Amino acid sequence: MMNNYTLLKAGAYLNVYLILFVLLIFSDNIWAKQPDDINKFKKAIELRKSQEYQQAIELLEILKQKHFDHKRINIELAINFIKLEKYDESIVILQHLQSLILSTSEKTKLNSLFELVQSKLDAYSKKSKKSNQSPYKFLVDATFYYGVDQYSTQFPIYEYLDPFDEGLAFEDNFEFDEELIELRSDEVDKQENNYFAQQLQSYYLYKFQEKKGYKFIFSGLAAIYQRQIKKSTNLHYRQYKLEPALSLIINDEWLINLKIRSRFHEQNSRYILSDNSMQLFASLPLLEGRVKFGYNYRKKDNKTAGNNAFDATISSPWLEYVWRPASKIKFQIGSRYRIYNTADKFNQYRNVMFYSSLNYKLSNNTSVYFSYNNSNLAYVIDDLELVNWGDETKHSFSAGGKFRINQQLSWGINGHVIDNQLSQDAGEDQWKRLEVYFTYRF
Repeated sequence: MMNNYTLLKAGAYLNVYLILFVLLIFSDNIWAKQPDDINKFKKAIELRKSQEYQQAIELLEILKQKHFDHKRINIELAINFIKLEKYDESIVILQHLQSLILSTSEKTKLNSLFELVQSKLDAYSKKSKKSNQSPYKFLVDATFYYGVDQYSTQFPIYEYLDPFDEGLAFEDNFEFDEELIELRSDEVDKQENNYFAQQLQSYYLYKFQEKKGYKFIFSGLAAIYQRQIKKSTNLHYRQYKLEPALSLIINDEWLINLKIRSRFHEQNSRYILSDNSMQLFASLPLLEGRVKFGYNYRKKDNKTAGNNAFDATISSPWLEYVWRPASKIKFQIGSRYRIYNTADKFNQYRNVMFYSSLNYKLSNNTSVYFSYNNSNLAYVIDDLELVNWGDETKHSFSAGGKFRINQQLSWGINGHVIDNQLSQDAGEDQWKRLEVYFTYRF
C-alpha cells in the first residue's frame, strides 16, 4: 500500500510537471489568425489560477472542439481535471496526447506525468473503496456432520476447534483447546459410535471509525451445536456458545484483543457443565508473520451430582508464532502453560502444551490442514501411597480438507487421533474420530 510520504512526494512532483508543461512544453503556435480563441484560452488559464476549475474546463472543451489535437489546450484541460481529482478524465486526455506526434523530451515528460497521475488515481480508488465499505458484517453458517468415534477410555473425550473456522476477527486464531463432549462409562473395552450432528453459527462484526491510526472492532460469535450418538441407548449432546470480543488495532500492525467465551453443555436434556473464560492477548508483526502472547482464565462448573470434584479454574499464559511465507501457506507453532486447579486435589495438575499446525490453500476452493499437539500433565499429588501415577502424556494428530462448491456451499472431512498414557504403566486410552460435513452460508 502506498504510504503518505510517497503520496506527498508524488503530489510535489506532479505540481512541478504541471508547471513545466504549461511554461516549457507543448508551445505550438496556431493562434495568429484566431485572436478570439487566444482570449478564451487566456481566460481559461486565469480561471484555473483562480481555482475556478469547472468554468475553465467548460471554456477549454469549446476550444478543443475546434482544435482537437492542440497540445496546450489538451494539457490545460488535463490539469483542470487533475485539480478537481477527476483522474479518470485526465487519464483520457493524457492518453490522447500520447497518440500525437511528440518530441523525445515531450514523450519523456508526458510518460512521467502519466505515471504520477495513474498513481494518484490508484490511491484515490483505494481510499474511496475503503470509505465505502460497510462497517457492519453479519454471516450465518449451518453445518451438518456425520462421524464415527472409536475409543477405549474411562476419561472425558476431547476434540479440537475447527481450523477452518471463518470467523470475523481481525486475524484468524486457530486455537487448540479441550472440552467435555459427553460423559463416558468406566468401561475400558474398545467401543465405536457413529453420530449425526448439526450446528448453527452466526458471526457479527462492527468496525468503528478509525481515528489517528487507532481502530476498534467489535466481533461476536453465537452457536448452537448438537449431536445424536447412535448406540443401544441413544445419547443426545448439546452445546451453546457465545464469544464477544473487542479488538484495538494500532497503525494496522499492533493488535490487542479481549475475548469472553461462554459455553453451556447439556446431555439428554440435562444441564451438565458451564465453561466460561476470559482471554487477553496482543499480536505484532515479526519477520514474515506475527507473534502472539496472551493470558487466559477459565472456570468450569459441573452441574450433575457426583461430578463437583471436577470443578476447576484454569490459568494459562501462552505464546505462539504464526508464519506466512506465502499467501497460501500458514504455519503456526506455540506453547501454553496451564495451572489446572480442581475442587478435588487428586485431579489438579500443571500442563505444558506444545502445538503446531500447517494450513495450505491449494486453490481458491480447496484448503487442507495438519496439526500435531503434545501435552505433559504433572499431577499435583504424586505419591504412590495415594495414587498409582503422577504424570500423563497426550499426543494428538489431526488433519482435514475443506472444499468450496460455490459461494454458499462447502464440504469437508476431518480426522483426529488422541493417545493418552499414564506414568508407571498405570494405563492408557485412545480416541479416534473421522467425520464429514457440509456447510451452507446464508
